[in-house]
Parts: sequence; structure tokens; C-alpha cells
Amino acid sequence: VEMDGNVVTLFESPNCDETASVTTAGGGARTPRKLQQFAVDVAMDSSNPESEGYVCQESCYELIGKRVLEQTLGGYNTCLFCYGQTGTGKTTTIMGENGQELQRGKQGILVR
Repeated sequence: VEMDGNVVTLFESPNCDETASVTTAGGGARTPRKLQQFAVDVAMDSSNPESEGYVCQESCYELIGKRVLEQTLGGYNTCLFCYGQTGTGKTTTIMGENGQELQRGKQGILVR
């Protein structure tokens, strides 16, 4: 997965059974090919706090939660769709970090 602004690009996995045995003529591993590309309202990465595009709970709320709340209170139907692999933080994004409910910076979108 590669994220650049609001564009998410999916590549085939170099570890999947179909591609693991594929090599180039010189014997090197093949570069994964691009499978799909999506433009979304907001793409967030919270996997590494040291990375340039890291989004913490506070930033997540500012980027999307506040806008969803304002639209809902304005009478519009809204939907927040969280997608990702198991264990990537979807529930933490919505509910916040377990046991940290009173710390504003650790609260999820729903708790705010």
C-alpha cells in the first residue's frame, strides 16, 4: 500500500504465493505491479509516529471527525467508513485507546 495525499495505491504482495516464485531473467525478485488506485476524501496512516504522514488521534478528529459532526448537526446524512486489515487500528480510531478515555489526545472520534 502506498499513500500520497488522498490517493491510495494497492500493489500485489511480494509475499503472496502467486508472486513469491516469480523472478526476473537475471534471477532478481520482480517489482510488484500496481493493482488498484483509489482517490478518497482522506487517507490516514497511523502506523509509524516517526513518518512524515503520521496521523494521531487528534489529527484524525480534525481531518474528518469534525467535518462529519458538523454535517450531521447541519441535517445531512453522514457515514464514516474505516477500512483496513485486522489489527490496523480501525476500532482505536473510532473508540480511542483503551484505558485512555480521559486523555483528550487519545480519545477516538466517537468519544469526542
